[in-house]
Amino acid sequence: YSLVNRAMSPLEYIARRTEVAIVVSHHANKGNENSDDPGQTILGSTAILGAVDTALVMSRRKGADGATPGRELMSIQREGVALESIVISLNGSGWPTNSGRAEDFAVEAAKQRIRDVLIENEEEELGASDLQQNTGVKGKTYSNARKALLDSGELVMRQQGKRKFY
Repeated sequence: YSLVNRAMSPLEYIARRTEVAIVVSHHANKGNENSDDPGQTILGSTAILGAVDTALVMSRRKGADGATPGRELMSIQREGVALESIVISLNGSGWPTNSGRAEDFAVEAAKQRIRDVLIENEEEELGASDLQQNTGVKGKTYSNARKALLDSGELVMRQQGKRKFY
């Protein structure tokens, strides 16, 4: 930890004194790439993450078969709100390109998972909690996907008392 602090200290001094951004590239720890904490992918001492105002972390995209290939770029901020995660893909010429918001890709994948679960269970109605549980998708991503399918008419909901069925 102290070695990293000593190495980073002159860079921090120059950045603060001259009011410029200094970009340092560092290798990711592949052993922790499945961690929910993107800071865990920064290889080496925790002092590296502690020494920066913003860390940009690029990781392989997680997802099911057929998911959009590429990498996800996210930020870790010392202060303020993190930047919105984006998907980076290679275009036809091999240049990195911003392919869009990572959340949009997650919602599209969740919509497809909802469709798949409904097809697998087409002989029966599914309760709202059963549908969500069978998709394996949680939180805001599931809610946004379900709402988009309801709004488009691809998903129809029937309510019986307080229970919802699809």
